[in-house]
Amino acid sequence: MEKNKRVPRGRFTVDLNDISKVMESATPHLRWVIECSFNLGTRISELLSLKWENVNFESATVRILGKRTRTYREVPVKSEFLEKLRKMREYATTEYVIEYRGKRVWSIRNAFQRAVERSGIGKDFRPHDLRHAYATSMLNNGANLSAVSKMLGHSTPILTANTYLQYLKAAKKKAITLLPDLPVKKEQQVQA
Repeated sequence: MEKNKRVPRGRFTVDLNDISKVMESATPHLRWVIECSFNLGTRISELLSLKWENVNFESATVRILGKRTRTYREVPVKSEFLEKLRKMREYATTEYVIEYRGKRVWSIRNAFQRAVERSGIGKDFRPHDLRHAYATSMLNNGANLSAVSKMLGHSTPILTANTYLQYLKAAKKKAITLLPDLPVKKEQQVQA
């Protein structure tokens, strides 16, 4: 094996039903973390440091500070999620989007693992897999690779493609249906 190649750990096997089951087993603040992470495509560290001042309700966007690049990216949000953000903002007591009992949340690892265990899904499911579900869901449904790459904060679409395209079976099947038939005259057809 090449020196800098990592062996995949069987990632991207978590589906929307798994996420739903974990949410059912989660505490209310953890459900909110899961919902935000899935709707914004953030790394958990980015989400836990996200402040309300970075949510623009007028433009339906959220500015996320990339932990790796130290630059902001702007992520559009669906109207349904924007309404949930608006409601949560009304009850917030800190400047952070994710809080628990009036304080900033620093880690969700233990609470997340307990919810995964209680859910009974029987899969290796990490909080970061929510980011993967965000990307693969959009790409499998025909989203533009460059747009998804920007929303993830990747430096280039090539990074996004190298990370996700091998897992996009539905996108591959859809792609082949877009291949037109060759206009071949009857006498030019190949005999089988």
